[in-house]
Amino acid sequence: DERAAERTYQLLRQAVGRAGRGDRRGRAILQTYQPDHPAIRAVAEDDPTEFYDAELALRERFRSPPFGRLVKLTVGMADREGAEREAAAMAERLRARAAERGAGVVVLGPAPAYIARRADRWRWNVVLRGNDPVVLLDGGLDAPWSVDVDPESLL
Repeated sequence: DERAAERTYQLLRQAVGRAGRGDRRGRAILQTYQPDHPAIRAVAEDDPTEFYDAELALRERFRSPPFGRLVKLTVGMADREGAEREAAAMAERLRARAAERGAGVVVLGPAPAYIARRADRWRWNVVLRGNDPVVLLDGGLDAPWSVDVDPESLL
């Protein structure tokens, strides 16, 4: 998930900030398998700038917001294989459009949605990443597709 590190930092920072009472400083102990992760280090060292700089560099490298945009396309169909075929066909069409237009958009997937079946529909995702991935959609998509521009989560 694109914003997992950010959410981890926010939650840990909030929990550590609640240690102590009034003017008395508290103490927090972080137990982790990844002590060198930028979010963990920044909270442990009380250095939000370290996390901010590392996160921003990572987002710039992968053209994630605010340096690029993401679009999550989700197809939902009653037929499992049909949903998978539709997602694969859409990904190929979008890759072809990106190549012929030189759009600088990367097409990721298709991949099953994190919750693959919801409301009797099998769901698959295709993710677009680039400066302006919306240009590949040519005015939008019809059902059974949904479009989420700069989604809060890719799950």
